[in-house]
Amino acid sequence: EYIVLGAGKTGIYAVLFLLRSGVLEGQIRWIMPNDAWLMKRECLHPHTTLRQGIAYFDALERADEQLNCYLLELEKAGVLTRIDPSIW
Repeated sequence: EYIVLGAGKTGIYAVLFLLRSGVLEGQIRWIMPNDAWLMKRECLHPHTTLRQGIAYFDALERADEQLNCYLLELEKAGVLTRIDPSIW
């Protein structure tokens, strides 16, 4: 049995490595937050900075005062993603 702590880049890569190495899903315990939001890598390049900045403000305008609405708007804009969309 394997235990992976965290849902950051290293935690994700560790789980993928184990799966690709033939470890069965049931042998991996992945301890991570229930609401893991990740920034999409393609949104972190300098040539997308202005477009993503606009997306942040547009999402803020569309969201109500709840943080979850803002995060969902950022997801719709393609800035954020979730490991498991069924959670939340």
